[in-house]
Amino acid sequence: MVAHLEDVERLFNAVKNLRDERRKMQKLSDRALHAEGPKASQKANVNLNWQAFHINKIEHAVHAAAVDCGYADIRSTEHYRPYSVKLTGFHEYEVVPDKPRCLKEGAAVTTQLTAGIELAAKFVEKRRDEYVQEHGSYDPSTGVTEFPGNGDEYVDELEEIIEGIRAVKS
Repeated sequence: MVAHLEDVERLFNAVKNLRDERRKMQKLSDRALHAEGPKASQKANVNLNWQAFHINKIEHAVHAAAVDCGYADIRSTEHYRPYSVKLTGFHEYEVVPDKPRCLKEGAAVTTQLTAGIELAAKFVEKRRDEYVQEHGSYDPSTGVTEFPGNGDEYVDELEEIIEGIRAVKS
């Protein structure tokens, strides 16, 4: 699978943004460690919470972009469900994680259909391999597997069926 240039650029920018935000997080963590007094410590911890919240959102965006580029696998549906985050006693936010393109608006059905088509092709391949093992005999002098009767035609038809099933995918 070749990723589109826009997807690769989106992934690159998201990863770069994540790197920058993690550097900020490290600086905030260092400040929190050296904060003097309860108010300064509390403020530093609130800043750390906000930064962690922001990084979490960016990580979702990086994952979605990586899936769109074909570099990562789709996670379970729970990973993409909205959730709420309470950063302070006064602020609660509803987070809607970025989703890969294949999960947006009916694309999940397409993904499932594609997976089903591949399963069907693998099923026919398995039957073909079982037939070859059971009925075929390998001739070492010619390097060809031979079958009794019309076995060659049957195996060729199974090959065509497998190719036809996979052609439906694309």
